[in-house]
Amino acid sequence: MYPPAPADIIAGVPAGDKKIGVCMLILVKCKRCGKPIYTNHIAMWGDTETKKQLGNICPGCITPAEVTVIRESVKTELLKGDNHV
Repeated sequence: MYPPAPADIIAGVPAGDKKIGVCMLILVKCKRCGKPIYTNHIAMWGDTETKKQLGNICPGCITPAEVTVIRESVKTELLKGDNHV
């Protein structure tokens, strides 16, 4: 399920984007090791598929190749110019 449930909302910050409304940090468990981590409740740059696949993975579990995929995804979305907060 996306966003992951159960999740504890710890902060709400206005995002300045009427399409998104509010950016919230949530407490989730790492998909791989179960360690508690904080993450955004939405994909900040509009790429929800990458967020679904590689979100909620702690820094200790994510691979360098996966970090590269995330960076390229963010770069692509930023270059579009209309999907970021």
